[in-house]
Amino acid sequence: MTNPYFSLKTSKVFFIASLFTFFSIGVVSAQEVEKHLVYYSNEVNIGNYIGFSGDINYIYNEKYSAKLGVISNIRRSKNEPSDYSAGWGELLTFGLIGPFETMAGVNLQVGKIYYLNSRRNTRLNASIGIGYTTLEVVENWQKTTSGSLGANYTYELVKSDVASLIINPKFEFPLGRIFGFTISPTAVINTESNYYGVGLGYMIGIIRSKPIRKY
Repeated sequence: MTNPYFSLKTSKVFFIASLFTFFSIGVVSAQEVEKHLVYYSNEVNIGNYIGFSGDINYIYNEKYSAKLGVISNIRRSKNEPSDYSAGWGELLTFGLIGPFETMAGVNLQVGKIYYLNSRRNTRLNASIGIGYTTLEVVENWQKTTSGSLGANYTYELVKSDVASLIINPKFEFPLGRIFGFTISPTAVINTESNYYGVGLGYMIGIIRSKPIRKY
């Protein structure tokens, strides 16, 4: 009945994505920097789920964007009985033993870049895409008579895989050429369970073009 926050599959994708980002940063030549931006972004998600998301981002000519992302979110079960108790375990762990429901997956998005001021240090990366999402929900609650030492209900974790629509208008604030902050409203929409929230995080890599000198 354990429900780990980070699945092994998602962790592998996250690790590979991070390696790819830093490799990409190294191979982009100085002549290409003005047209090709490659960077990594990471956010803490807050909404009807909480969790994290990470993206490998690419911007072409400061106009068009593409990104490959992972998301891993968790929430307390929505159909938990009102009288559910985990027993002494709940007191010892401050309620952190669940039952929890998870949403994790990968996604691919494309979008358009809009600069919001003349200094070009605030931009909107308006993107939309599709995702492969794995959901785990808590079902089949059954009352037990285990007493105060254990949980007074048993339950099952039901897993499903669905396609999702991803809507992600991300506000990006480059502080320089390699580091900045992000505010990322996000919607993950599918036939089973939706996520609506906002991500707060950072970005690192080649996030802003080098100024071009005119002679």
